[in-house]
Amino acid sequence: MQRNRSALYRENLALRQEVLKQQRIAKKYKKRYSRLALKQNKTCGSSPRRDAQSMWRNKRYSEIHKTLVFHHVLMAELRDKYKHADSLRK
Repeated sequence: MQRNRSALYRENLALRQEVLKQQRIAKKYKKRYSRLALKQNKTCGSSPRRDAQSMWRNKRYSEIHKTLVFHHVLMAELRDKYKHADSLRK
C-alpha cells in the first residue's frame, strides 16, 4: 500500500507541474495575442488617406462628391475667417 501511495504521489506531483507548465504557455500566448490585437487596432485607425482610398475602392461617387464639396466649403470658410481675423485684432 505504501509503495502504491508513493507512486501516486509522484504521479500527482508530475501532473501538477505539467498543469502549471501548460498554464504558463497559455498565458504567454494570450499575452502575445493581446499585444498583436492592440498593435493592429492602433494601425487600423481611420485616417483621411484610408477613408479616401476606401471610398474610391467601393466607388461611392455620391459620397465622394459630398465629401469634396464639404472640404472645399470648409477650406473657403477657414480662409475667409483667418483673412479677416487680423483686421479684427487691430
